[in-house]
Amino acid sequence: MDGLARHWGHGVVDCPYCHGWEVRDEALGILAVWLASDHHALLFRQLGDDLVYFTNGTDLDEDIRRRFAARSIQVIDTPVAGVGSAGDGGITGVRLDDGRTVARRVLAVATTMRARAQGLDGLGLPIRDLPGGMGRHFVTGKAGTTGSPACGSRATPPT
Repeated sequence: MDGLARHWGHGVVDCPYCHGWEVRDEALGILAVWLASDHHALLFRQLGDDLVYFTNGTDLDEDIRRRFAARSIQVIDTPVAGVGSAGDGGITGVRLDDGRTVARRVLAVATTMRARAQGLDGLGLPIRDLPGGMGRHFVTGKAGTTGSPACGSRATPPT
């Protein structure tokens, strides 16, 4: 999407826990990109009163629409074309395919998680897909243990 990359970490963020304090009380937008983007919106809604959810072609059922309405989250179904740039690294708004621009200072977009596995192929560590196509991760046990003697702790905890 036009404009997201150059604003990453400023006007475009991904995590309410990592970026929430910095973007609290701003005009926030959520760009839906996967099945759990509605949950993403509910987390960001705790940070301010002005939140717009851009469905961006994703399905949003009536139950979620009712929950959003109860929390004063505006839903826009028009496809998103890009974001407008502000001089400070922020954004000025979200451009829609129909030519309108919705004023926003911050747009939250969930990212795809990818395990950095280069060089670990020979260890035989199992990798599993995350739900909803949001990436992959290493399969681990309690406290991040693995089945490989070369990676993660295989020690027996003291009793």
